Amino acid sequence: MQDATFLNSIQSFFQKLLHNSKMRNITLLPVIAIWVTMLSLYWPYTVDDAYIIFRYSSNWAKGFGLVYNPGVPVDGYTSFLWTFLLGFWARYADIPIDTAAKISGSILSFISLLAVWHLSTQMPFISSRWIATLLTASAPSLVISSIEGLETPLYTAIQMLLLSQWLRDQRKGRLSMISGVLAGALTLTRPDGVLLSPILLIIFYLFHRRSISDFILRSVIPFTVGWALVYVPYFVWHFSYYGKPFPNTFYAKPGGHLDQLVHGLLRISSNIQEIGGWTSVILAILAFSKGVSPYNALMGGAILSRVLFHVWSGGEVMGHHRFLAPALPAYFLLLQLGLDTLIDLLRSEGARLTRISLRLVPLLLSGYMILAPLLDLRPSLLQYSQGLYRAHIQLGLWLRQHTPPTTRIAIGDAGAVPFYSERYTIDLMGLNDAHIAHLRGRYGQKIDVAYVLNQEPDYLILLSSTPPTHGFRGLTPVDGAIYEAISRAQRYKLKSFYQFSEDYFLWVFANAS
Repeated sequence: MQDATFLNSIQSFFQKLLHNSKMRNITLLPVIAIWVTMLSLYWPYTVDDAYIIFRYSSNWAKGFGLVYNPGVPVDGYTSFLWTFLLGFWARYADIPIDTAAKISGSILSFISLLAVWHLSTQMPFISSRWIATLLTASAPSLVISSIEGLETPLYTAIQMLLLSQWLRDQRKGRLSMISGVLAGALTLTRPDGVLLSPILLIIFYLFHRRSISDFILRSVIPFTVGWALVYVPYFVWHFSYYGKPFPNTFYAKPGGHLDQLVHGLLRISSNIQEIGGWTSVILAILAFSKGVSPYNALMGGAILSRVLFHVWSGGEVMGHHRFLAPALPAYFLLLQLGLDTLIDLLRSEGARLTRISLRLVPLLLSGYMILAPLLDLRPSLLQYSQGLYRAHIQLGLWLRQHTPPTTRIAIGDAGAVPFYSERYTIDLMGLNDAHIAHLRGRYGQKIDVAYVLNQEPDYLILLSSTPPTHGFRGLTPVDGAIYEAISRAQRYKLKSFYQFSEDYFLWVFANAS
């Protein structure tokens, strides 16, 4: 009898804790503390591709325009809004631009956390509301994307604000111009963000069945006008400035090939293993076991938009699951709803002790999902940071200090070396070179050796898996083709090399003519 009373008291305490708004807000504090700790663990990490954006932003801040090389209009930055934001930092803040990117990314990630917390309160959850927020705060790809320097945290924050606004519009029975403006901002952050807009319109129509004319008048037109007010001025400027309708990266990295689709699917499987395995997928599917609602349909739509682009593109080249990362907050909200559904089922069947023990399930699941991958990833990312500083950054600094401003370099790793060297750069991979980008073929296999050598770069930096003592082995077909050409012509002599890792070296060739 005393045991039963004791168990009832504990159960009552948990129920009061979960339904008390002040206690729910206090529960958010340790989640934020965990998030800050995760960011601090990964803070030194910056991915090489981020320095491409930093170079564009710095050139804009210096008055050269949004260009990679002054005087050459090409847009290899993909994310206009992120590049422009960092340009303001570069122009008006007296801090390094990579630090500015980390601060901006952290602030935006915090906005995403608050949005997830807010969205988690809009469903009658049974278990703790902090589960989705905790998983969002500690998911490896979201933590890493917050500080690696790319646009992912901006995309995620705008997306979560858009989902929140969509739910408000859904309750009113009409889509607002505000939703359209947010959707337009999402498209400015990444062009593939446009995929979410038709999905939102379709879901909205399915839950507000009325005549097509009424739907168009009350929802499609306000949404589209809001989107157009943001995106159309940018598109007109972009086309007039660069002469192309899409970013240069769209032409450099075409998607849709069969092997890309397969690789994209495999990368999705890899990401699933990192966030709890297929058990988490089952829990997310359980969110639909009681029927399809605007809430779970919306979250599923957000996930679908990222999966479609990820599969089409084959996944990211640089960054840690960054194409899929924005889908994770919506995924975790579905997982939380599915977990609550499971707990509700078990509660109806179990004894008092079982009911109380179920309170531990969310905590144990969260620990299982976040601790192992974070511990596994941190050493490799810190090694990457050390290698980038030891090789790319040091080479870039050397070029800036020991070569005249008119020096031309050519390199496939077009991030940190060009950024720190501040020298005219031929991007061998084509991300920042319109000619190479428009060649036929796949990314990393588009080769025009004559085009590169006819520009007579003063330094050629090629990537090899071996040091000079073991002979050159190109890391990409482009590096191999150029090395073969300069070996025959003997116009370039090996000047030095920099070691990034055990199987990654930068060979620096100087023009001997």
